[in-house]
Amino acid sequence: MKHIQAVFFALVFAMPAMALDWNNPDAVVKAAIDVNPSLAALSAQIREAQERVVPAGSLPNPMLMSGIQNKPIDLSHDFMTMYMVGASQTIVRKSRRDALRRSAELDVEKLQREYEARRAEVERDVRTAYIEAAAAQNQIAATEDIARLLKTVSESSRIRYETGAVPQADMIRAMLEENNVEHQLIALRRQRSTAVARLLPLLQLQPNAPVPPFSLKHEMEHHHEGTFEATLPESTAAIA
Repeated sequence: MKHIQAVFFALVFAMPAMALDWNNPDAVVKAAIDVNPSLAALSAQIREAQERVVPAGSLPNPMLMSGIQNKPIDLSHDFMTMYMVGASQTIVRKSRRDALRRSAELDVEKLQREYEARRAEVERDVRTAYIEAAAAQNQIAATEDIARLLKTVSESSRIRYETGAVPQADMIRAMLEENNVEHQLIALRRQRSTAVARLLPLLQLQPNAPVPPFSLKHEMEHHHEGTFEATLPESTAAIA
């Protein structure tokens, strides 16, 4: 039963993350904006401020009054009772009403500017983390290809050294190059994990939410300079 509950909660946390189109940065930004609590609070404040604009420039509501005077205690003789009904309206100068309305409009504009500034901050943070994670994923994919090739080269160098076809230095060089690329892969995966860890809270997702691999589109790649260069060294021994 506990195992079923654990699987259920894992699926609940995974669903929002898997529902996102991770290969579309605009969709990821929109999702972050939609769930951001500070933006939701500002939206509510803007709606409340907008609702105050019209009343601020209007006359106060009229007041209706009613009353009874000289009501005798003895209800059998009722000669002096007076019933009154009246209404009053407070008059506010038009210039004063215009000023109040303009003040309410300025409150709306101020909140809208705060909303746009906060929205821009959220979009900046999401796009920065997204691009870093996606660029790292691109480099991971390229470096993994080179790592597979270097593994083949290293194995070939070992076999050729054992048969006396190449000196030991060639085998050692191939092994070192393979090891260097493996270290690059570790650093790139750490770089991606760090970027994803910044991205998840912006989407209101759990820190352990599963995030599928996503990469930069070709038209976006030239906007980002990678930290690592995954290239096959010129000194790599040829495959026999």
